[in-house]
Formats: sequence, C-alpha cells, structure tokens
Amino acid sequence: MAQNKFIFVSFCCFCFVLVGQAGAETLQLSTVVSAALTQHPVVAAAATEIDAARGEIRAAEGGFDPTLKIASSDYITGDYTGGYLDASVEQPTALYGTKFIAGYRKSGGSFPVYYADQETEDDGEVRAGIEVPVLRDGEIDRRRTALQKANLQQNVSEASLLQRRVEIARAAKHAYLDWIAAGRRLTIQKALLDVTERRQGQLAHRQEKGDIAQFDVIDNERSVLQRQALVVQAERQLQQASFELSLFYRADTGEPRIPSSTLLPTDLPAFSPHDLYSFEEELQKAYLARPDLIRLKQQREQNALEIKLADNQLLPRLDIQMAAAQDLGPQESKLDEFELRGGIKLEVPIFNRVAMGRQQSLQAKDKELGFLIAFLEDRIRADLKDVLTAIKLSRERVGVLTNEYQTAQRVEEGERERYSHGDSNLIFVNLREQTTADAAIRVVDAKLDYHKAKASFAAILGKDS
Repeated sequence: MAQNKFIFVSFCCFCFVLVGQAGAETLQLSTVVSAALTQHPVVAAAATEIDAARGEIRAAEGGFDPTLKIASSDYITGDYTGGYLDASVEQPTALYGTKFIAGYRKSGGSFPVYYADQETEDDGEVRAGIEVPVLRDGEIDRRRTALQKANLQQNVSEASLLQRRVEIARAAKHAYLDWIAAGRRLTIQKALLDVTERRQGQLAHRQEKGDIAQFDVIDNERSVLQRQALVVQAERQLQQASFELSLFYRADTGEPRIPSSTLLPTDLPAFSPHDLYSFEEELQKAYLARPDLIRLKQQREQNALEIKLADNQLLPRLDIQMAAAQDLGPQESKLDEFELRGGIKLEVPIFNRVAMGRQQSLQAKDKELGFLIAFLEDRIRADLKDVLTAIKLSRERVGVLTNEYQTAQRVEEGERERYSHGDSNLIFVNLREQTTADAAIRVVDAKLDYHKAKASFAAILGKDS
C-alpha cells in the first residue's frame, strides 16, 4: 500500500508540479512575439509597401516639377533667312492649378511681314506669364489628386503593415500556446507511463514470490506498451508544435529556430485576474483600431478623390492667360515697347464619354467599398461577441474540468486502495489511472482554449502585442 501511494504521488508531481524544472530559464511569449514582429518575412514584406508608397509620393510631387522647353526654327530655303531660339520654363502649382511661365527668345535674320512677331531685339526678348484654370482643373486636377492619393496610400500601407503584425502576433501566440500544451500532454503521458513501468517491476517481483498470477504481469505489460505508444504520439505532436513555433521564433538573422524542450514552461500562462468587458466599449475600440477597417476607409477616401476629379473633368476648360514681354537691346524701335497680353482659352468636350464612364465606374467602386466596410464592421461585431463568450465559457470550463480531475484523482486513489486489499483488480486500476490522465489533458486543452481566445481578442481589437 505504501508503494502504491508513492507511485500516485509521483504521478501527481510529474503532471502539475515538475519540481525538477523549477527555476530553469524558459522561453517567454514576449520573446516569441518580438522575434516574429521583427524578423518574420510576412511583416518584412508588408514594410516594403510603405517604402513603395513613399516612392509614389515622391513621384506625385514630381508632377509639380518645373519643365524646361526649348524650340528653334530656321528657314532652310527661300528668300528669308530668319531663325529663332525659344527657351521657356513652366512651373505648375497646387494653387488652384495655376501655372507660371517664364521664357527667353532670340531671333536673327529676315522674316516675312506676316511673321514679324518672331523678331526680337539684338539681345532677345524676356517674357513671363500666368495661366489660371477657371473651370476644369481649377478646384482639382490630376496632379493634386495624385499627390493626395499617394499620401493616403502611405496610410493604407501603414494599415496593411499593422494588419500583418496583428495577424502574425496572433499566429505566434497560438503557436507558442500549442507548443506549451503539447509539452504538458507529453509530461502527463510520461508520468502515466512511469507509473506503469514502476508497477511492472513490483508485479514481476510479486509474481516470482507467488503472490499474484502471471496474467496480472502480462496485462500490466500490455498497459506499458500502450502507454509507450501514447508517449511516442505525444512526442511527435510536440515536435510538430516546435516546428510550427520556429516559423515565429526566429534568430536575429531571420532564420527559424526550433525551440528545445528544455525551454518549455511548466504550464500555460496564468489567467487574467478578471475578464469583465463591456461589449459596446470594446466594439468601439475595435472600430477605431482595426487596421483592415482603416485600410478600407482610406481606400474609399482615395476613390472619393477620383470621383471629385471625374466630376471636375465633365466641366469645360476655361483658362485665363496673362503674359508680359520685353525686348532687350540698344536699338530703339517698336520692338522695345513693353507688351502685356491677356487671353481666354475655352475648350468644350462634345460627348465627354471618357469622364462620364470614369465617373460611373468610380461611383460603383464607392458602393462596393461601402458594402465591404459594412460587412467588415458586422464581422468585427460577430467575432467580438464570439470571442468574449469563448473567454467566459472556457474559463468556466477550466474550473469544471479541474474539479473533474481532482475527483478522478480521489477515485484513482480509492481504486488503488481497494486493489491493495484485494477488492479490485489491475484492469480497474489502469482504467482509473487513464481516466485521471485524460482529465488532466482536458484541463490543458481548456486552458489552451482560454488563452487562444484571449489572443484572438487582442487581434480583434487590432493589437499586435
């Protein structure tokens, strides 16, 4: 009887205390998550989208770069020898689409009278002008739209990066928890095997003395083989969990690291001191922080800019132009007079099907994005309800299963007591031991469900830590 109690106590120590590992350095969740967020290829790939967005901003800003234009013309044949060189710089601006123009022109030789305006003084002519669009391209144009969209695209890319971080953090947490749970299951199976192997030696000794039949020794040997198979299966599951965890637990070089079983914590993390949440408050937090929802809203803003541009392109083009010119040179002639010119340019599209088709397409896109945003908000609401329920019920389940495990322990001890007095048999003892081990594994699984629900809860709120 004393030997049976010793075996029972050893089993409990293996399952829930693991004194031999106390104080040993273990792999922490924060270490895994930090490695995943800094070294995981998916996060690194998402980060490159921000660099690409910055490049698009730079390209859009290039739409406001000044342009140098040079033109020349000469008579090759005929009675006239005139020619000129014309250089100008155009500077578009974001100020209501206004464009500034400055130029220099110099001519030489003879020109026909109907091209007399091409003549300049000996030192040429300088000019400056301004062009202001009144209708089309006034309130908005392609340059300003491209720049605003590029700035929004950077926000989209940052939201995409945060979404990847949230997804990777949740996956890393789940992999870490699965790894610990696999280690706990292996420990339980090893403890169960250890009990059976210890009993095998005792039974063999008793059988030699003639206290028990050989059948009991053979039946216990069967239990040893069965439990050895369960240990091998648990070892394989721990290996699989280690391989999965290595996708997130990475070295500084980015290489996956397979964690050693010596780094296993003794148990899953402790429960939160409380899990009382206001659904509406958490829902509003999720609506504000969810990166996938932010990304869709930013994309809708980009589309709204395109709609505004398409609406503007339906208008006629009406540009006001003002220009001043002054010839330079020593000679006194009518060319020396200061010139100030004004003009209006009107352009009316006949059908304008390009702008109308573009407008129709963009309005349909706006509706599509609106539906996607509404569905995602519904999805967030449903997921939040589900995860809060999962947290509550899994926590309650842990309590119920812990009571079941403790009850199974008492039943096992009673069965072992009966066996020691000859009122039971080895079959029932093995059955009680297996029932206790199964109950212990169910406690591990329930704790795993709770912590996975907490990890999913953080992801629903858009948290990457």
